[in-house]
Amino acid sequence: MILNALIVDDNMIDRTILSKHLNNLDIIGIECKDAYEALDKLETMSIEIIFLDIKMPAINGFELLKRLNKYCQRNNIPIIMMSACRLDPQGVIQSFRLGASDFIVKPTELNTLRDKVENLKEKGKISRITKVKFPNNNESQMVLPCQLINLDPHGITAVTQHKVNKGEIIKINNPVFSRHELYDLELTVEKVEQDDDNEYIFFLSFKNTPDHQREKIMPIYKDYLKNYKNHIAHDQEII
Repeated sequence: MILNALIVDDNMIDRTILSKHLNNLDIIGIECKDAYEALDKLETMSIEIIFLDIKMPAINGFELLKRLNKYCQRNNIPIIMMSACRLDPQGVIQSFRLGASDFIVKPTELNTLRDKVENLKEKGKISRITKVKFPNNNESQMVLPCQLINLDPHGITAVTQHKVNKGEIIKINNPVFSRHELYDLELTVEKVEQDDDNEYIFFLSFKNTPDHQREKIMPIYKDYLKNYKNHIAHDQEII
C-alpha cells in the first residue's frame, strides 16, 4: 500500500533526505517548507502520516502540533516530531505531551525510519484507505477516515467527520481484519446518527457479508476483545 507522508520542515536538505528514505519504504513524501503550506496540503490531499520539525519560522512545530492534534486523532494520522538536536529531552517530552506519536532526530537513517513506520502500522496508528461505493453503482469513490467505536459479532460502529448515508456500502481494509487475512470487506450502513459535534456515528452490519468472510468474523471479534478494545481510548484504532 502506498502512503502519503507530509514532511513539514523549513530545511530543504533535511526534507529531501527524508523524502528519499520514505520513497524506499513505498511512501510518497509531500514536502512543505512551513505550517501554512502544510495546512493547505491537508485540505486538498489524503495524508496518512506527518513528519513535523520543531524549529520553524512563524509557526513552530509545537504550535502546529497543537492545531493538528484533534484533527489527526480523529483521522488516525500519526505525527512524528523531528529535531536536529540529539540532546533535547525537553523537546521529546513536550512532543509526546502535545500528542505526537513518535520522535526522531535528524538526519534519520533508513533503518530507523523503517522501524518507526512499521511500529505505527502494527499499532494501527496509520490508517488504511476505506472507500465508499454508492448503491446506484456509480464508479465514484471517496476516502473515508473513520474511528472505530465498537466491534461485535453483528457489525461495526464507527464515527467520521464525513457525511455517511444509510444504504451506502463501505469497503474496509484495516489491520484488525487483515491480520486474519480478510481484505476488502464490504459492509452496508444500516444506521446513521449525527452528534452535537456534527460527526456521523454509523453502524455497519455483517448480515450481507459472504459466507467465506463471515466465518472469520468471530475470530476477529475475539482478537479485537483481547488486543484492541482495552486500548481504543489511547490508540484511536481506525477502520
